Formats: sequence, structure tokens, C-alpha cells
Amino acid sequence: MAWFKYLKSTENVNSSTVNTTYSYPYCKRFIDRFTARDTISSGTWIFANISDININTYKDTSLEDQTDQTSYIVTYEKGDNVYPVETVIEGDYIYFKTYELHTAAEEVTGQYAVYYNTPNLRKINTVNNGGTTGYRIDSVSNPFYANYSSVNTGQYLVNLDSDSSYNFSFINPMTDWDNGLSTKPASKLYMNFTGPKFTLYGAKGPNYGKFRIKFTALSDNINTTNSLALDWQTIDSFARTYSDNQQLFAKTDFEERDYFVEIETLYDKNVLSNGNNIKITSYSFSYNLYLKIKNEIVNQSNNTFTLIGGIR
Repeated sequence: MAWFKYLKSTENVNSSTVNTTYSYPYCKRFIDRFTARDTISSGTWIFANISDININTYKDTSLEDQTDQTSYIVTYEKGDNVYPVETVIEGDYIYFKTYELHTAAEEVTGQYAVYYNTPNLRKINTVNNGGTTGYRIDSVSNPFYANYSSVNTGQYLVNLDSDSSYNFSFINPMTDWDNGLSTKPASKLYMNFTGPKFTLYGAKGPNYGKFRIKFTALSDNINTTNSLALDWQTIDSFARTYSDNQQLFAKTDFEERDYFVEIETLYDKNVLSNGNNIKITSYSFSYNLYLKIKNEIVNQSNNTFTLIGGIR
């Protein structure tokens, strides 16, 4: 089993001689391999729920919970090669960037893993260690130490020209819709996405009316039936001046499930509006791969064993 290795900041390196005084993270959990529905580019932010796993927390001598935001890193492992990627924990999620492009409908060839319980692990940098790429703790430059402000998992964008598996379905597109624009009340369209984040974009203007939107959570391995996630909400698209690609609706706290969205244009409109136009241009959401983190593996003097259920 490959295990990530690095050098402490006090270890010297040069291009001709390999320094083998390696250190090893204490704990590791594999992230289950996945098969994406759509092709995911290298450098895309993806995420996993760690609400029941103590990745960046520990108890001090007073048995008080403490947090160490330097003590973990996600890697991508292929054979004996282990590649760290940008990583950050925020709330109940660990966010990390894909190491390489992952093709739609194909299981990833490598496997992601999270190493943790190791101080300064996220402060590593690449070094030339005897002519090969190695990693060493660096007090100045930390390219894998991401900030949550740079994470954009809610920005998987679907527009009118997208060919992704998540997309628009306009009802009666030849009569009720023209490139996302409806001028007729009772026009309908459907969308699909994965939670927890969703944002809808479109136009606002002086001749724009109202539409209503509803969200249904779809059945999965845990939830055996569909359920109403958010009942009809009315959205007013009126504005005194025209503007395109404006946020019309947003919600960030859906469950981690697949959703079905229904939109219907209404006869009702703002008293100041000159018409019933509705224009939908795109939507964005958190592309959820439903990643599962496996049991804890502990490194003891380079010998490893699995702790069932993460019990230490």
C-alpha cells in the first residue's frame, strides 16, 4: 500500500542525492472511487461530507475539542505514486481539487485519500529531491494549503447550450419558449441538479412578469420515495431597467440529494410591469459526486492496519 511521505522543514535536499529521512502521516482514509456522470476537468473543486469524522479536530489534555487546520491533506494515488492536491475543510465538508481530468461514465483510474492527524501536513511544498519530485514542509510557500474563499463548488454552470446530463427541459419549445424566453403565461420548464447549492439566473426588466418554482427531492439509497423539498415559490422578474443573467433564486442548504425543479410562468405580474416576459438563461449548483470516506488506517512504524468504524 502506497503511503504519502514528506520531509520535515529541517531536512536539506539537492538535485544529486536523495534524502530518505522521510516522515509519514499518522492516519489515512481512502475516498471511494467514483464514476462521474459528466466529464470533470483537472483542478475542479469536489467535496465529501466529514460530519461524523474527526479529520481536523482532536481532544487536548483537558479533553476539550481543538482544531488544527494544518493537519490534513488529500492526495490522488495511482500505483506507487501519491500526488497531493489543494485541500481545505469548512464546516462539515472537506473540499479538494481533482488531480486530473475524469471522463464521464468511466470510473477514476486512481483513488483519492485523506491523510490527517499530522501537524503541518498542509504546509508542504514540492522540492527537487535527488532529481525526483518530493515534498517538504515549507514555512513560506504552501501551494496545497487552500483557503475556503477560493472554493467554488456551487458554480457548476448549466446554460442553454450545455450538453451535460444536468440540463433544461423546455415544454413546447417551439411555441412557448424562444432561447429561454417565454411571453406566454402557463409556460413550463424542468431542470435537475444535485444539492446542497442551487442558483437560478435570468433576465429582469420593465416588461417582465412572475413565475413560480418548486423543488422535489428524488429517491435514493437512503430515501425510498420522492419528497417535496420546497413548495411553489413565486419570483417577480420586474425591474425598472433591463438586465440579463441576474440571480433570480438561490438556496444553499438543500440536502445532499438529486433534485427535480419545475418552473411555470404566471398570469399575475407586478402592477408596474408592461408584460409577462420570463427569461431563464442558466443555473449553477454543487456538482455532488456523493463521495464516501472509508475506514481509518493508522501508520505505526510504516506498518499499517485498519480500524473498523474509525475507533481508535
